Amino acid sequence: MGTIWGNQPGPIGEILQLALTVLRAQTRLMNRHASVLAERGAELEAFSARVAHDLKGPLSAMVFTIQAAKGDITVRSGDAFELMHRQVLRMNEIIEGLLEFARAGASATPHAHADLLVVLGDVIDTLRPKAAAAQAELSIDPFDPIQVACTSGALSSIASNLIDNAVKFIGESSQTNRCIRIMVKERGEMVRVEVADNGPGLPAGAEQLIFEPFRRLPGTRQPGIGLGLATVKKIVDAYRGRVGVTSRLGDGSTFWFEIPRFY
Repeated sequence: MGTIWGNQPGPIGEILQLALTVLRAQTRLMNRHASVLAERGAELEAFSARVAHDLKGPLSAMVFTIQAAKGDITVRSGDAFELMHRQVLRMNEIIEGLLEFARAGASATPHAHADLLVVLGDVIDTLRPKAAAAQAELSIDPFDPIQVACTSGALSSIASNLIDNAVKFIGESSQTNRCIRIMVKERGEMVRVEVADNGPGLPAGAEQLIFEPFRRLPGTRQPGIGLGLATVKKIVDAYRGRVGVTSRLGDGSTFWFEIPRFY
């Protein structure tokens, strides 16, 4: 067909050739769009299955507790309410994680800036009791005040997720002296924050996978749906930064992120 159209005389042939080119381009675009929709459909299916699975656990426990309390007078109401309270908190944690991940996809706020010293101090103060419960020392190396180019809320979300992740998984460590250390380093236009721990570490090849949504390492005993690190990456990317981890199984991990400094 292309040869016949291309052999038409003068302007008519040029118009027909242009129309054919546009038609082919549109066909490629439609095929690509269909491919993207299929990929997103598969992602949505996996997402729905994961969320349904994680919400069904605490919900089933609540239903079981209510039925047991109704049918067995030996079940004390205080114990039943305490169990339901924990399950409600777990469901709320899952929902909050989903909302934070969704909000992380928003555009970066122009001309935003945050005081790194203040934000990290607030996050550490909040998580220090949880670290103590995990028998881990949470510390931060001294550094001079510095402004970074993102909002305080975004910076708090990044730091909270990374430090909370370290606190959560250091509980699986066999180390007797568990420690989590936060370090701030200035690197020209960028400011780097490192969260180093002597926890269980990561298996080889997991360094990139763990920043993908809904990725959970096999064998972990910690609750979650695999969105914390993915949320961190989305926020850092939005503010033209970088995020990564260096780790060795059984020898701890150092998660880090870099954000442009604000001038």
